[in-house]
Amino acid sequence: MGRWEVNYDFVEDYLFGTLKMTFTINKITKTVVGTGVSRERDTMHDLKPEMDIISAIVCFRVTSYEPSAKLSGKVLQNPFAKFPLTESAIRTLNEILFGPTDSQLQV
Repeated sequence: MGRWEVNYDFVEDYLFGTLKMTFTINKITKTVVGTGVSRERDTMHDLKPEMDIISAIVCFRVTSYEPSAKLSGKVLQNPFAKFPLTESAIRTLNEILFGPTDSQLQV
């Protein structure tokens, strides 16, 4: 892969559906009388159900090469996975790939 910034929003939209905001407008007063946030049904699952074999996607970038490679990023779980990862497995992956969190360092 080339050098590029991870766009978490794009990956989250693919897993969970494109985020959309809805505004209800009063036609007489032309004022907003309601709002809502939802997601389109354009997920990886909706487009290609066979992709449900993917349990999670790891998004990362290399932030340093000295003295060894340092990664930053996050693990995004597929909500439609046939074999979902446990919260413990996700924490372990995050710790192995990206290092301990601040709360783990304070122990």
